[in-house]
Amino acid sequence: MWDRAADAYQRTVTPGSRVLLESTVSLLRDLAVTGPGGLQTARSQRLAAINAAEELGDAHLTARVIGAYDVPANWTRVDDPEQAVQVIAAAERTLTALPAADELAGAQTGMLTLGPVSDHLRDLDRALRS
Repeated sequence: MWDRAADAYQRTVTPGSRVLLESTVSLLRDLAVTGPGGLQTARSQRLAAINAAEELGDAHLTARVIGAYDVPANWTRVDDPEQAVQVIAAAERTLTALPAADELAGAQTGMLTLGPVSDHLRDLDRALRS
């Protein structure tokens, strides 16, 4: 069943499309909670997914991609500070690009879950400098 669905998907969905990016991110999000191997795979693809969304120039899409990774972002410690800094920078660029309309509150809220990670990174940076 999986092979047939994957084959049909590859034949139907245009490479580089928003639909392909969003469905891939959804799959990676699900993979992240399957265990250490799935988490490592999802984490290794996080920046690529965010960069692909930014390249498409759609702030709404980028916000959804960043927000889709809220499971690892809710943890109490940062496993990859360098990647987290890049994700925070992308989130800040995206928040700046999004209009402040009420209908975008969900996308903005998803990205604002990164706030505690951002605060933690600032604290870590201060500690390393002292």
